Amino acid sequence: MSSGFIIDNDGDNANRTGMVFQEPLLYPWLTAKQNVELGLSFSRNSVAKTENKTSNLLKEFGIEQLSNSFPNEISGGQAQRVNLARTLIINPKILLLDEPFGALDPNTRTHLQDWLLEVKEDRDLTIVLVTHDVEEAIRLADRIIIMSANPGTLIKTWDISKMRQSQDFTPQIIKKQILENYELSS
Repeated sequence: MSSGFIIDNDGDNANRTGMVFQEPLLYPWLTAKQNVELGLSFSRNSVAKTENKTSNLLKEFGIEQLSNSFPNEISGGQAQRVNLARTLIINPKILLLDEPFGALDPNTRTHLQDWLLEVKEDRDLTIVLVTHDVEEAIRLADRIIIMSANPGTLIKTWDISKMRQSQDFTPQIIKKQILENYELSS
């Protein structure tokens, strides 16, 4: 039990959390396909490596044509998709993202944000996203939380999913509130 929640650490639900860092952290000597398959070797309950599972995932993520490409041969956005595929091959229920789009150009970032929303919906994922980009948070989040630096304490929470249902909802108003509270937390 942790903070009032029962956590199942046994069986099929064990190790069902995936982590995606800001940098793709792909192994340069492995192809995109091999980097994705590597995710299975880290899973305690690893699924049998199958050509089909990896190929389907690469296709789903729109990077099947990069199967035999090495990290130095693909773009930053493509590398981040390979990174995400490597994490999702273990079928996590919770996905932790540490500024995964921070190093990307604005067009690629917007494209991958749209794509992430589709992946979240298709896979019924819970996503915890760390970002310093307020517009990204408003666009992707159901809930936004501002925390102080040290110690990490909760400053303010916004239930964006409920706010979006209101006719008065505008991202600009929420952004202003968030920025005001962010200044208070600094």
